[in-house]
Amino acid sequence: GDAVLEAMGQLIKDEVDASYITGRFGGEEFVIFSAEATAEQVLSCAQRLRSLVEQYDFSHEQQHIHLTISLGVVSAGVLNFDELYRQADQFLYQAKRAGRNCIQGST
Repeated sequence: GDAVLEAMGQLIKDEVDASYITGRFGGEEFVIFSAEATAEQVLSCAQRLRSLVEQYDFSHEQQHIHLTISLGVVSAGVLNFDELYRQADQFLYQAKRAGRNCIQGST
């Protein structure tokens, strides 16, 4: 588990624009923030990450693991952090209920 989380963090760091703020937000959740990206750029980034993770060969101690991710995407507008996080979390769970390996959100 820890090795996969480390690899996921590195994949996100390598693939997301340097102007974005990325981090692990507890458990198996990661967050990506951008004050400058347009809604289209955010959705494009989310789709690229979803596809990369789906194709990535996570390997640890000679075991190969294939994963998928679900993403919740929200455009901030005038929302405060707590509201932004709450909405993103709701969209994340919608994505999981929709069959996983997808993106749900509001931009």
